Order: sequence, then C-alpha cells, then structure tokens
Amino acid sequence: MTTFGKKPSNGSFGQRKAPDFAGQPRKQQNSQAALSADAMAFLERERTRPAEPSYAGNSGTSQGALVGDKPVFGARIFAFLIDTMIITVPFFIIMAPSFMADLEANSALAAADPDAYDLQVQLMVIKWGLMHGIIRAIYSISMESWKGATLGKMALGLVVADNDGYKPGLMSIVLRNTFGRFITNLVPFYIGYFMAFSNEKRKCIHDMIAGSTVRKKAVGQQDVSAIFA
Repeated sequence: MTTFGKKPSNGSFGQRKAPDFAGQPRKQQNSQAALSADAMAFLERERTRPAEPSYAGNSGTSQGALVGDKPVFGARIFAFLIDTMIITVPFFIIMAPSFMADLEANSALAAADPDAYDLQVQLMVIKWGLMHGIIRAIYSISMESWKGATLGKMALGLVVADNDGYKPGLMSIVLRNTFGRFITNLVPFYIGYFMAFSNEKRKCIHDMIAGSTVRKKAVGQQDVSAIFA
C-alpha cells in the first residue's frame, strides 16, 4: 500500500535526470563540416556584426535592416554606363528636334556676329546639360529611395547604403544625387570618382558629402534558405 506523501524508496522523487551532453561536441563538428563555404561566411558575418552598430551617416535616420555588404567600385563603372544608356540615349532622341530648332533659330546670327553666336551655343549647351542633369537626378533619387539602387546597380547586385551598410535616409540620397554629384563633376578628369581607390569604403566625393557607400547587396532573409540548402 502506498502512503500519500511518502518518499519513494529509490530516492528519485522531485529530481530531474541530467541530460547527456557526451555526444554534443561531435554533432556540432559534423554539422559545421556539412555547411557550405557560403553558409559559413554568412554565419561569420552575423557573428561578428554588432547587435546595435552606431550610425555614421548624415541622413539622421534610425537603423533599419542591413542592406549592403562589401563596398565596391569597379562594378559601379558598369552600373553607371547602364544608367547612362537608360537616361541619356532616350533624352537625346526625344530632345534632338528641339535642340536642332534652337541651332537653326540662331543660324542667322552666325554670319552677323560670330561671337554672339558662340555665346548662344554655349548657353544652349548649358541649358540642355542642366535639363539632362535634373532628369538624371530625379531618376536616381526616385530609384535609390524606392528600391535602394538604380536599374544599373540593381542589374549588378549593388545597393546604396550609409556608412555602416544600412539603408540611408531620404536627405542623404537627395544630397548625394544633387549637390554631391555636382561637386564631383566639377573636379576635372573624373578625379572625384577615382578618389574611391584612396579609401577603404570606396567613396567618391558625393559619397563623402552624403555619408553614403555603394556595396554588394546584403543577403536578405529570402536568400538565407538558398545558402543553407
């Protein structure tokens, strides 16, 4: 007969059985060996990334999801060429009739006053150049604030980020593609762009002004399953 509250004879009442961890180290070693190089690199990045990194950009926004990985420059050249084809070629095709009409309107001035004609041509070039620059700035600001990259950058797996690899604020994107780009283009021989080779984060002048970087796109949650497949 069992008495209520009586301690069992085996002395095991209220005691938990200690788990057996003897085989755990070997299981961990086998699981690590089974991971691919990409998976191990991803885990290493996540392990070394600080939980709350300090924001070093100039946009004044809070931290969000990590969007950029390693800063790059070489791929940016090809992205720039792609964006130039997307914007510049249609611009000249559409605006060519208006440009030729302006030249024809001032053709009579060429014989009467060559100096005045040259001035008019220079003013025309400045006017059409400003129009092209404004259209390109609107395109870049819209794409970078919406998708994080222009079509050329998206085609090459690049993204615009802040100094720490996070999504930049709208003010940083606007500053980068307006005043920053204007200053970069003022420097002769594209030196403002090739200054990216002189710093670790591959920053051009407009990146330095806006606190931005161009990086390889970081692995998102939707891509993690492919890494560990």
